[in-house]
Amino acid sequence: MKTVSNILLFVAIILLVGCGKKDNPVPKNIFNTPSLADVSIKLDIDGVRLTNNSDNHTLFVEKERVVKNLFFRYEYERVTLIAPNMSYLDTDVIEGREYLYRFYAYNSMDQSYSKPTTKSVRYEIPVRIGNISSKIVGSTLCVEIDDMRGMDNVTFYLNGNFVYEYNEGDGKYCIDIPSTIMIDFKAVPHRKGSEGVPYIKSFKRDPSDGLFPPQNIKVVQTGSRSILSWDKLKGYDEYNIYVDKDGKQELLTTTVATIFSYSIPKGDECATLKLSSVKGGEESSLITVAICR
Repeated sequence: MKTVSNILLFVAIILLVGCGKKDNPVPKNIFNTPSLADVSIKLDIDGVRLTNNSDNHTLFVEKERVVKNLFFRYEYERVTLIAPNMSYLDTDVIEGREYLYRFYAYNSMDQSYSKPTTKSVRYEIPVRIGNISSKIVGSTLCVEIDDMRGMDNVTFYLNGNFVYEYNEGDGKYCIDIPSTIMIDFKAVPHRKGSEGVPYIKSFKRDPSDGLFPPQNIKVVQTGSRSILSWDKLKGYDEYNIYVDKDGKQELLTTTVATIFSYSIPKGDECATLKLSSVKGGEESSLITVAICR
C-alpha cells in the first residue's frame, strides 16, 4: 500500500510540474526596440550635452542624485525625454563633479523599452582658444596660436575637412586653400579627450581676384538624366563642360548659362563631368562632378 502511495505522489508531482504555470513568452514587440540606447555625451560651455543618435526611438534620461537623510543613498530621477536625433543640455552641473546618467530607448509604437545604459562624465568647463590669428594671403591660409595652456592639441578644418593637428611649439602653420570663394576655417581645442569651444572664421574671396571654377554646384538626378546648376560668377564670360573618357577630357559644350543637362549613355552606370570658368579668354582649374543613375 505504501508503494502505491509513493507512486501516486510521484505522478502527482510530475503532473504539477508539467501543467503548472509557465513563464510568458518574450513579447514580439521587444525586438522592435534596440538592446541599448544610442547616446553620446559632450561637455558644453554651459553644461553636459546629451544627444539621442537614434532615428526612431525616444530617449528617456535619468540622473543619479544623493538623497540626504540619516544615511546617504543614491537613486535615479527622471531628467528629460529626448526626441530622435535631438539633444538636451543639462545645466544643473558643477565643475569638477562626476555625474552618472541612465538611459532607455523607448519605442512609442509598441510601448517597449530597451535595457538601461549607464554613462558617467566628469564636468569640466571646456577649454577655449585665447589668442589665435588666422588670415589668407593669396591662396594660402596661415594660422598661429600664441597660448596653448590648458590644451593638449588643436585640430584644424577647412570647409569641413580635417587638415592638421596643431601642437604646442608648432608656430605659424600655412596651408594652400581650395579654389572656392567661401573658405570656412574651424579650430577645435582638445583637453583630456574632450572637445573644447571651437574657433570659427569664414573668409569670402573676391571672384574677380583670380580664376575660380564654378561654385556651389548642385545635381538633380532623374534616371539617366542629370541637371547641373551652379552660382553665376560676376565678371566671368562663360563655362566649359567636359566629360572624362578614359582619363581624357572631351569638351561637351561652352555655355553662358549656369545650368546644364546631361544624359548618361546607355550601358554606363556613372559618368564623370568636369567644369571650368572662363574670364578674359583664360580658363580656370577644373572641378570634378561624379554622377550615377
